[in-house]
Amino acid sequence: MTGQRPKRLRRAASWSKLDDEALLDLRLDELVLPRTTGFVPDHMQKLYRELRSRGIRLRPHFWYAEEWFSPDGVPGIAVPFYLAHPRLQRLERHLMQQVEGGNSLWLTRILRHEAGHAIDTAWGLSQRPDWRRVFGSPRERYPSDYRPRPASRRHVLHLGHWYAQSHPTEDFAETFAVWLQPRARWRREYADWPALRKLEFVDGLMAEIARQPRPGVHTCLGGGYVASGSAGPEKLPQPYLPEGCRLLVNEGAGEVQTPLLGDAADGLKLGDNVYMRHSKAGELCERFNSLLLVEGDEIVDEVPTYRGEGQAFL
Repeated sequence: MTGQRPKRLRRAASWSKLDDEALLDLRLDELVLPRTTGFVPDHMQKLYRELRSRGIRLRPHFWYAEEWFSPDGVPGIAVPFYLAHPRLQRLERHLMQQVEGGNSLWLTRILRHEAGHAIDTAWGLSQRPDWRRVFGSPRERYPSDYRPRPASRRHVLHLGHWYAQSHPTEDFAETFAVWLQPRARWRREYADWPALRKLEFVDGLMAEIARQPRPGVHTCLGGGYVASGSAGPEKLPQPYLPEGCRLLVNEGAGEVQTPLLGDAADGLKLGDNVYMRHSKAGELCERFNSLLLVEGDEIVDEVPTYRGEGQAFL
């Protein structure tokens, strides 16, 4: 009968001074690794700031594992445990001759890449037909190795070994990472590359994601027309249909966009119509050639406005 060594949690103060052999004798789940301060958490906060600056609200969580990966169905990032502490990094360098992600620039680059996978998972981007037209099928089998084409300009350059060429999902993650860089000049740097089309596609995707507000809020394109006269809330157009929407007190109705609150906002999808009831008819008659007359649920008539009749009173 074999016994199992009882688990003993060890904090860094107790194991960081061990020699290599003694440290290798410990199990990963016996180590208490820092999660709120230190090399990795500091760089995760930097990643969150970069995402937030682009209007992306996702904050991919992270955990320590044996290697880098972002698993299917989980919008998070597995970080190699050896990055959690300088002593573990020294051991990794001694054994493997390098520490993947062991300096600030390298870690930042990898985290941006893995964030691309997490965002793909969170929004199901690789399931979209337009994503597949640009990057290919995510169902393509991962190769055990691949032969890159260094001269190819169909893929961005971010991580080493032309990694974007290895698989469609890696191509997206690499493209996202290049796009995410603060003060990036990808339009200039990739101006003559076919890869520019992929960057522009990611730019459009992220704009779409950034416009998706928190639950209970729906942002409309435009917001009707404010009535003339002294300013006041009574001059604002009000949401009429679907029932249950209301304006934000501090936002009102905007010329470019109008956020709406209410239970009905949760049911609205991109492209759905919201009908506004205006305070005065004059603002509509100045801008449209005709008005539809509605009785109950039916349109009963269409009448011309003075604009439609070619009249102007100002």
